[in-house]
Parts: sequence; C-alpha cells; structure tokens
Amino acid sequence: MYDSYEAVITQHNSASVLLDYLNEDVLRHIYTFLPAKEGLKPLSLTCKPIRESCKPVLFSRSKVKSEELTSKHFIHPSLWPFVQTLTFNGEWGDFTYPIPRFTPAILAQAMLGMPLLSRVFIKSFRGNGVPWPYIDAILTLPQLRFFETPTTLHHHAKRGSTPDTLSSSAAPLTSYQQRLYDYRKPPRYRSGDMEPLSCLVREPQVQQSLESLIIPIESAPFADFVTSAWPRLRVLSLRGGRLNSMPPYLRYFSRMPALRELKLNVAHSPAAGRAAFCPIDWTGPFPWPELRTWTVSFPDPDDPIYSLIPSWGSPILAASEMLRLVARCCSPHLRELDIEYTEDSGEIDLLRRIPLAFPNLNRLMIHRYRQRGADYIPIREIGESLAPLSRLEVLYLHLDLKSTPHPLAPYNDHGSEEFLRFEASLLESASIIARATSPPLKAICFLKRYTYLNEWLPFRIVRTDTNEGPHGYWDLALRNELDLISQDDESPPFINRYRLNNWVTEDR
Repeated sequence: MYDSYEAVITQHNSASVLLDYLNEDVLRHIYTFLPAKEGLKPLSLTCKPIRESCKPVLFSRSKVKSEELTSKHFIHPSLWPFVQTLTFNGEWGDFTYPIPRFTPAILAQAMLGMPLLSRVFIKSFRGNGVPWPYIDAILTLPQLRFFETPTTLHHHAKRGSTPDTLSSSAAPLTSYQQRLYDYRKPPRYRSGDMEPLSCLVREPQVQQSLESLIIPIESAPFADFVTSAWPRLRVLSLRGGRLNSMPPYLRYFSRMPALRELKLNVAHSPAAGRAAFCPIDWTGPFPWPELRTWTVSFPDPDDPIYSLIPSWGSPILAASEMLRLVARCCSPHLRELDIEYTEDSGEIDLLRRIPLAFPNLNRLMIHRYRQRGADYIPIREIGESLAPLSRLEVLYLHLDLKSTPHPLAPYNDHGSEEFLRFEASLLESASIIARATSPPLKAICFLKRYTYLNEWLPFRIVRTDTNEGPHGYWDLALRNELDLISQDDESPPFINRYRLNNWVTEDR
C-alpha cells in the first residue's frame, strides 16, 4: 500500500517538473486546444500553479450581462489583465439594482484597465439597442480594434438628439461589423445604427486604419465615402434594401484602392433600377487592382466596368510547373505528401516523378483540376504512374471528373440520378487505379463537394487470389480503422473548375 502511494506521488512530481519545462507561449498554445467548459476549466481547478498558467487563455474571452453592469457582477479586477475579447450579452434597459449600475464613465475606466482588450461584441436578444453614452465609451477605447454586433444599436428609449461627434478620439479600428437579420421588421433604417458609424468614419485615424467594413446598406455613410480616402480598406460588404435613387456606385467606392472583397447583396427596387457602377460613357481604368472577390446583385448589363475587369491568372501551378518543383526534391524519408495542380501535358511525367522523389510515401493526396474543355482523364495512367510507391496505403484523390455534381445541387441528394452517375464513375476509377497500384494500397478516398463542406469518401480495396483482380466498396468504417481524414477543410466548398485566388469560374 505504501509503495503504491509513493509511486503516485513520484508520477505527480514528474508531471509537474515536465510542465515547468514548457515556456509560457507553448503552454498557452496547448491550452487553446482545450474546450473551455469541458477541458480548460476543470484543468484550472487542479492546483494553483496550473490555474495561474490557465488564466491568460481561460479569461481571454469574457462575457458580462448588459443589464448587470455592477461592481458585483462585472469581471473581477484581478482578471482584467487577461481579457482580450469582451462580450456584452443582453439588454441595456433602465433596470434598478440594489447596487448601482456602472455609469458610462465607470465602464470606460474598467475597460481601460484591460490592456489587452481589442475586441468588443454586443449581443442583444430583443434588439432594444444601446444608450449612446455607452456606445461612446466603447468606441473611444484606445486599444479597441474590432467591433461587432449582430443586432441594432438604436436605443428606443433615448431622449434628445445623438451628438454627431464622439466625446474623444475614436479608436483606430481595423474592423467594424454589423450583420443584421435580413427579414427584420421595418423601419430598416434607424438613426441609432448610422450615427455611431458616421461619427467613426469622420475620424482621420479610422479612415487610415479601417480594413473591414460589413454593415447594412441602410446605415452606410455614403457621403463620407465620397469625401474621404480609405487606403487600407480591403473588405466592404453592404447588405439590405437599395435606396430608391442612387448615382453609380463608383462615386462612393473609387477612393478604396486596396479593396480585395466587394459584396453588394442588395434587394432590387423597381424605382432604383439596375445596380450600375459606372456611367455609360465611363472609360477610366479598373478602380480596384487587388480585387479578388466581387459580388453584386441585379447588375446592369450595360455597365462598362465589366469590360475592364483584369484577366487574373490562376495561382495553382500547372502540372509541368509542379514537375519542375518536384524534380528538385529527394526526400526518401517523407511519409505524407499533398500536391495540387492544373493538368497539362506534363501531368503523367509529374506523377511518375513522385515515386522517385518520395519512394517511401504511405499517404498521398492529389488535387488535380481540368483545364477548360478537357474532358479526358488518364485514370489508368495515373494509377500506373503511382505503382512504384511500394509502401503507399492511402490515396486521397480529387480527379475533377466531368460527372461531379455541382455542390449546390438541391439538397445534394445521394439518390439523384446525377449523384448515382458520379458514384459509378468513382467506383470505376477506383477499380482501375487499384488494379494498377501496389498491393499495400488499402484505401482510395475521393472528394465529394457539398454545400457546406468537402467530404472524403473512403473506398476499401479488396485483393483476392482470383483472376478478377482487386475490387472494393464504400466503407466509412475505414475512417477509424486507418485514421483517415474525413473532411477537406483546405479547399473551399464551392470550388468549381478553376480557382482564381478567391474568384470562381465554372466549366459547365
């Protein structure tokens, strides 16, 4: 009994010593992988040293109830140094508590005591808004960089007019996001939503710092867009109901040269007409040379801007280019490889080079994309090229078959005729590749694109002594048996034939 107790103590002391060897950055990185309630919080209760090491992660994201902004219910001052994100949950109504609520000045002082605080979220279930003095206290917080709310800020109980300026200099925000529900009750325009934003965008430091602006179009400060320059604005997203009368959009967005993402999801109004960016006689250069994602609802077919869109090239290497890269490699100890290329005349040479450069691979992932109009896929040659990989057990393969269903096909119905044709093509491809490759190959996983995810479908290869050769079947049990990847998070769910950075064009 004594010996067992001594062994437990020794193990505990060894664990403590090993934990002390980890520097703070490594330890915090490990903590970020633990679920807050089910993992990190129980761990923090084990002992005082571990709790102290957990605090920077455990309290980095903190929440308070908006209706209980009192010294009793607020975050304890000892934890303020760890708060990076602060979420206000609930309503900002005029409630009476035995302990007085924080005034805006007291709240501002408390947030100033959080040196790492850079993000503020405001969430409200009833959408009763936020009194202006509290908004002012938040938006003038010097260290604030990200502000986000999914609800209206318009405070129904406010009295008098809202000031058109903040009480002090605005924070140099990099992101301001307000994503309101599309089907909210009228009126869609509320002064309490537009006023804070108008105050912000008039500040020179905000004009210089803002990188992302996602707001309802009804709250957009169009007049300020025209008079100010936005050198760092990369993301602009406006959503809602288009104003009845608007000049071409270019008038408002021409001073945003760094735009990479421009989204105008705006409902059509018969009185407003089509959404034009440029006057019909406009001949200027394309205004956003770095633009990669562009969404516009109800575009004007006569808008001259569409003839000026630059011809972007795909960043994905062609097979012959990838061959030049692989030819430089010689890594006999490499076990896993993931490559991506657009097929061309060098594809088979590339695949033949892989066994020479990486002879001991046991897992290989290949994303190949067809060129426009290229329907033939050399499936047998692909299998034969990889046959020298004598240790290969799992092959992840995206062939970009012509029969691949579109990811937005209704409900991605597995029983649909389109999916059945695709499944038959995959089964045939798997059998051809299995007959050409080496016996160690146990599974071929094919990529199936859904609306919200990309899934690897595992095909089990069965080899017998008969003359029929290898055969197989779909088997999800392989995922646990071989510790397979089930989803492909690296490729966008909506990927079609070509990826032009974030642009997508479709070969259909």
